[in-house]
Amino acid sequence: MRDAAIEGNVTQIGHVHLHGPSPSLAHMPPEVTPQDHSRARNKLIKEVQRTWVSGVLRKSLPPSGVIDLELRPECGAVEHRWEGLVEDNLNSTTAGKFDLTPEAAYASAGNRLLILGEAGSGKTTKLLQLAEYLLEAARRSPDPMEPIPVIFHLSSWKEDYPNLESWMADELHRRYGVAAKFAEWWSTADLLAPLLDGLDEVHPAQRTACIKAINSFLDDHGQSGVAICCRSTDYRGVHRKVRLNSAIRVHKLKVREVREYLERAGEQLSGLLSAINGDKKLQKLIQSPLMLNIAISVYSGKTAQEIELRTASIRHRSDLFATYLAIMLTRPTSLRRYSKRRRYSPEESLHWLSWLASTMKTQGHSIFYIDWMQTEWLPEKRDQIRVATAASGYLQPRITLATITFILYVSSSLWSKYQPDAANAIATDVLLLISPVCVYFWVRRFNSGGMYIQPLQGLSWDWKPVRDSLRTIVRGALRNGLLAAALTMSTVATKNSWPKAMLLFGIAGTQVMALGAVTKALDLGLTEKLDVRPVEPGAALRSTDRTAFRFGLAVALVVGEMSYLYFAFMIGWVQAIIPTLIAAYTVYLIGMMMHGGAVLARHKRLRVLIARRGYFPRDFEAFLEFSASRVIMRRAGGGYVFIHSYMQDYLASLWGDDETQTAILKSSPLR
Repeated sequence: MRDAAIEGNVTQIGHVHLHGPSPSLAHMPPEVTPQDHSRARNKLIKEVQRTWVSGVLRKSLPPSGVIDLELRPECGAVEHRWEGLVEDNLNSTTAGKFDLTPEAAYASAGNRLLILGEAGSGKTTKLLQLAEYLLEAARRSPDPMEPIPVIFHLSSWKEDYPNLESWMADELHRRYGVAAKFAEWWSTADLLAPLLDGLDEVHPAQRTACIKAINSFLDDHGQSGVAICCRSTDYRGVHRKVRLNSAIRVHKLKVREVREYLERAGEQLSGLLSAINGDKKLQKLIQSPLMLNIAISVYSGKTAQEIELRTASIRHRSDLFATYLAIMLTRPTSLRRYSKRRRYSPEESLHWLSWLASTMKTQGHSIFYIDWMQTEWLPEKRDQIRVATAASGYLQPRITLATITFILYVSSSLWSKYQPDAANAIATDVLLLISPVCVYFWVRRFNSGGMYIQPLQGLSWDWKPVRDSLRTIVRGALRNGLLAAALTMSTVATKNSWPKAMLLFGIAGTQVMALGAVTKALDLGLTEKLDVRPVEPGAALRSTDRTAFRFGLAVALVVGEMSYLYFAFMIGWVQAIIPTLIAAYTVYLIGMMMHGGAVLARHKRLRVLIARRGYFPRDFEAFLEFSASRVIMRRAGGGYVFIHSYMQDYLASLWGDDETQTAILKSSPLR
């Protein structure tokens, strides 16, 4: 029926349009072309589809088929502008009907809908089903200005943002990889249909302020379609209501519906079906889709007698979570497909998962991206400083060793070839000896990157800042070139013929001028393209690694060629090889760190410290894949999510409670 509705008319359901009038192309910013907008729009639609529909919705649906959930209008849950004067359209058009679909409710509510439900009731699934429908409608729409449905998770919202538009623009840029110019424009021009999940995951002290920001957005953007998802109990605890048109509530499953579903599943769940017929406590527990799916995972293939023995101590849903984790983590497996390790012990696994869940909750993350871990994941300030200084810590010993080797070799070569007088010898040695000090203080600039870890997608070039600063570049290059030429003359002129001395003078001056001009131009013209949307885990870091290697290699080749020509005239063609290689290696390290290497150094130091403190294993990717195979987490685009926010909350509550963790694993029937 849903596909037929899309084929028939993608912009209306029951003669109610999904979106209001679209903004005109005339309001497009001057730096944006219609072609750019169309490409960016289609890319965002595909990314939302890939992350949330394919990555979360499809994987969350049980193998036995979709569970039909009852949706009913919820009176008095929203702040309606015409309350008391005009009847709620959703209530008036669906009176006596409890077979609502999310898209029909959204349309009847004038594209402004609140979805309520208890934890694990399936409200997020309904929001994702609505997103799937709206994404297909937006994809098929001939109007390039049709609003784009986008899932935003409110757990990352903070009062620091001046308004909801700023937060959405930041989320579009960071989570979906949308260019800043599009993110800012779309967020303020009614070109988005925000689907806001996790209002209950906003910090309780900030929840009222969040609703206030949402209401301000709704006032300022009258044509934007909006759907919001929240747990019923948390929403009732807020004094302010959202200013939407209607609300629906996802009701828990009836025992009859659970029985019918288990009957359709066949022999594998016949034991669970028999067990619930005589156990009212178990009946009550599995009346939400989440708990039903967990019970199916735990008790599939078991007889009614086995299930009765295992459920004797279960009194609350947290007990069922504990049983689920105990079985999943103690199930025997081969880890060769995940890690070089023979196995992850259940004790370690539960400890690591509880830390991850607790830290994600503290940081306000619903999806965990390996590439986007930040220094704040380490609680100790001294560890955060170690991460921030990782780049200079990597460079300083290597460059110091290379510089000392370079000084000793070049100094001995100059002495043996020219035997300069005392004055020139002292000048040369002083110049060479102060080089490590200059290098030391220059390398410390890589600490200025601070605590933030920002992966790169690549580098782009812009001529405008280079043209604007051309005069400054030329002046600086001439100054440096003349200084280098003068130092060269003071070192070799007394023992060479004037023609050769002048040749060295020219080579030194020209090369340093060229090198200085190129370095300054690169500094001004190169722009880092930030990688904010990893397609798969670790992809952003691999892209950063490639960028750092290519840039470092490019500058090393240029400097190496210049250095060899200079040193060949100074100390000989063969003797010039060693200082040239040292110079190229040093420049490679510095160039690599300038564009991407510093990010990689911080990330690697962060992972090492997290593993050293016992928070998580060093092989992040392998353990996360293992957790996904145990159906505790699942892949979502380039990141990982827990199978449900309630599972994340439960695991977070176990962090630091070693006794409870041990008790959970001892209760496993597989031990």
